[in-house]
Amino acid sequence: MFAHRLAAALAAAAALLLLITASAVATEPTPTADQASRESHQPGPITPDFEPFDQPRPEPRVALRPSPADDFVGAAHPPTPPAAEDTVLKPAPIEDAPTVGSDWQAETDPFRRCAMKALAGEYGPLEDWQRDAYIWGLETGVTCSGVAKVTSYGPWEPCGTVVASGGRVHLRGCAANPEIPFGTLIWTPYGLRYVIDRGGWVKVGYARVFGRHKRVTNHREIANIDYYTMREWRTLRNAPFAVVKQTGDRTVWWMPHSRRGG
Repeated sequence: MFAHRLAAALAAAAALLLLITASAVATEPTPTADQASRESHQPGPITPDFEPFDQPRPEPRVALRPSPADDFVGAAHPPTPPAAEDTVLKPAPIEDAPTVGSDWQAETDPFRRCAMKALAGEYGPLEDWQRDAYIWGLETGVTCSGVAKVTSYGPWEPCGTVVASGGRVHLRGCAANPEIPFGTLIWTPYGLRYVIDRGGWVKVGYARVFGRHKRVTNHREIANIDYYTMREWRTLRNAPFAVVKQTGDRTVWWMPHSRRGG
């Protein structure tokens, strides 16, 4: 008897639950076809046209100006800061163009090719003394006289600030072997420099290095040039070398303040 009553109660409860569920489904509104179409074409979130300030911007790609050392295989030249993103602005052509050849692509001498490219603005703006020196060299027929070892010295080593010629170090000067007189204007793939200094290791052939007699140049190198720079440059071996102006020439485009009395 008790089992029959329990089964009847469970059946009644199940029937009541089904009735409640069916009534809830019947009262829920059914979306129309237009509403379903509009919901399927709902636009996504809008992306702003500007970049958020909290996201870092990518570093711009830059190109470096060419340098005379680029023509010398294996040379490394200090880069020039870029002028704009992905481009390098070249200076306007020189107004008073020199009356010298400008077909540098057909020129085989390294100095003359560099001078033509420099005067054409390939390496950026020139200072007056550089421009006049390149014109002088082209007009007087200066060519490379051989190859040289080219090094650098500067504030990263205990070199001092007074040079052997009596002045002070500067970025237009260099040290050279004693066979090249003070005041000589020379050229290498690193550019034009005036000889104003000497060095214990700046010799052709052998020099005393750390107390030992050591060979510092090879049998081909006729000069040993040491540029004064603000940071160390890569050493060049068998680099093209030219004497642009020797001591005694009346044409002087630049002179230290100590020689001008200023």
